[in-house]
Amino acid sequence: MPLLTYLFLVELLQVFFNLDSEIVDWHHLVEIFNNRSLAMATVNFSVPSDVKEAFDKAFRRQNKSAVLTELMRQAVDERQRRHRRARVVEKLLALRRRSRRVTDKAVRAARRHGRR
Repeated sequence: MPLLTYLFLVELLQVFFNLDSEIVDWHHLVEIFNNRSLAMATVNFSVPSDVKEAFDKAFRRQNKSAVLTELMRQAVDERQRRHRRARVVEKLLALRRRSRRVTDKAVRAARRHGRR
């Protein structure tokens, strides 16, 4: 397989399957094609005209579907991060509610003891 074709396929797979962190070699390419779906969905939604015009201007020479796909992936990742953060905060608050209270005097004494 010519090198440029291989590099193009690797880039294509990275875009479609979000493989930025994976090492892709020839055998890996075959595995991906055999085991992952290339099914594409159609999304239809309305946006204000000024937003569409600004988007078209900002991404003038780019594949709009690819840009929107990446933006949607980022939105999903951000939502998942928010949910993970919320769960961590809930666990920390629960732990704090279960922890025994410590007075300012006890904290100062512990600091003094730790500095010796």
